[in-house]
Amino acid sequence: MTARTANGHRPLPLSQRSNQQPSDLHDSEYFRDIADTLPVVLALANADLSQFLFVNRAYEEVWGQTVESLYANSLSFVDAVHPEDQPALRKAIGGLIQGTPIDGIECRLVQPDGSTRWVLCRGCPVRNAAGEIVRLVGTAQDITERKRVENSLRESEDRYRDLVEHSSDLLCTHDLQGNILSVNKAPLKILGYSREELLGKPLREFVTEEAKPLCDLYLMQIQKTGFARGLLPVVTKKGEVRLWEYNNSLRQDGVSPIVRGLAHDVTEQKRMEAALRKSEEKFSKAFHASPVEMFITSLDTGCILDVNESFENSTGLTRDRLIGRSTVELGMWIDPADRTPIIDEILQKGRITKREKAFRLPSGETVFRLFSAEPILLNDVRCVLIVSEDITERKKAEQDVRQLSSRLLRLHDEERRNIARDLHDSTGQDLVALSALLVQLQDEVPPTHRKAHKTVSQALAVAERCIREVRTLSYVLHPPMLEETGLKDAIAHYIKAYSRRTCIEVQLEISPRFGRLNRDVELVLFRVMQESLTNVQRHSGSYAANVRLKRRPTMVSLEVSDRGRGIPGFEQKSPEPHLLGCGVGLCSMAERLKQVGGKFEIESRSSGTTIRGVIPIHEKTDGNDSHTSGR
Repeated sequence: MTARTANGHRPLPLSQRSNQQPSDLHDSEYFRDIADTLPVVLALANADLSQFLFVNRAYEEVWGQTVESLYANSLSFVDAVHPEDQPALRKAIGGLIQGTPIDGIECRLVQPDGSTRWVLCRGCPVRNAAGEIVRLVGTAQDITERKRVENSLRESEDRYRDLVEHSSDLLCTHDLQGNILSVNKAPLKILGYSREELLGKPLREFVTEEAKPLCDLYLMQIQKTGFARGLLPVVTKKGEVRLWEYNNSLRQDGVSPIVRGLAHDVTEQKRMEAALRKSEEKFSKAFHASPVEMFITSLDTGCILDVNESFENSTGLTRDRLIGRSTVELGMWIDPADRTPIIDEILQKGRITKREKAFRLPSGETVFRLFSAEPILLNDVRCVLIVSEDITERKKAEQDVRQLSSRLLRLHDEERRNIARDLHDSTGQDLVALSALLVQLQDEVPPTHRKAHKTVSQALAVAERCIREVRTLSYVLHPPMLEETGLKDAIAHYIKAYSRRTCIEVQLEISPRFGRLNRDVELVLFRVMQESLTNVQRHSGSYAANVRLKRRPTMVSLEVSDRGRGIPGFEQKSPEPHLLGCGVGLCSMAERLKQVGGKFEIESRSSGTTIRGVIPIHEKTDGNDSHTSGR
């Protein structure tokens, strides 16, 4: 095993140390100790670089390789250099062996962990008195951090250069006399000048005649305060006047004072502002002259900011009593909590259109309004513009019509009940009696009178068929089971008979423990189911249908769907059948549901139609069953 010196390096071979004196050896060891403290790689090799005579410890830190590996293979340090940088380094080393110093060559080192370092390599030959090369000395300095800073600086400069060159703003410098020293490229397209046409020229030459004194004042201000901002009308090469807003500052950190200027073309902005002012004037005139009620409130507080004359007339209050007070404070909301969901909807959807709502006038009278609301921005304040129309009379008329319609429907149901009772109690009983007489007559006809016997048999069959049809008709007109056992049993019984008569398979789904409902609600749901299945038979062409009757604590729903051809020309979802040109049956269903506070909906496609009715209920517990209030 080879002995090592105190500093851990392999000593020079004896053949190389034979000419050294004791004092030289002491100086050599002292040199090594100093060299090992340096952060720069320091190496000494023989003249042909076939062997390294000394390498300090910095080599292991920078190259990531042991000193022994370099002593064993003098060119192993080149193998650690990035392949792209090796050719240049090998060429420089070849020149060094021939006597050409390496003034400085940068290359990348690939560390054992795959990371990369940058080093700056230098080298020079050592000659004897005869001028012969006897040694080679080399250094390598880790410049990784410097390269990182240079790259960051370069990227920053590139970004700044791109920002300046591609900015639509005017970035320039000029001296204290206003002579332009530099200007970026992008705004030149707006002005129509080349860079050469601007450089060295005074600012005054590019502003309107009226603005030249302003330009002189600007130069005086920038010299006095070191800062200036304002507007200048600039004349383009084609003679167009454009308005530029500038923000300039004086810099005196260089050889001579220089003004850095930043200007932005605000011509279009000013035009838009002027147009906006005109638009606001037109809006104000239209707002106050409109025959429709209009008012503006703060979105956040609900305070009224402006009203038109029509709104004053409708409320009976002057604008002095309205402006500055909130709609809640004025008592306009019947329930103040109603405002919050409306504001939320405006914020979510952007507007509300044609919404009906009841409001209270200062006199205490309740009125109905058809209103639309849209958010607007006035003087940076979020506001709501409300346009409303008094529909109180129309709502009263609709209520009168609805009451009349409800009365007609009740009379209609009562008439059907009376007819059903008459059919069952009178006509049905007469047919039963007729059937009994025919049976008696059949027994009295001798068997030998075959023709008479056949005629009586046929008459008996007709009588029995009439009895069945009268019973069916009586049940369809008014099922007694609806009053006796409730909606659930009445629907189940009806569907069973319906499927038998029409050969249409109906799947029935009913919530468990459905219980009883208010008599009017049960009748409405039964009639909607009945009419829906009638439409399935007459119009859909479907051989199957589904009836779903669901009950929840706050609502009951009925859904009847088929797999037929759908309503012709109807490819949407709608709660208003009368707007679709539908028949009387659908309108009757919708009206029945309205009478008990319910909602009606049709959904029809080419794959089938769904009729849906939803009625709100308010339950109370009575024993083990649930009933609607008012039962």
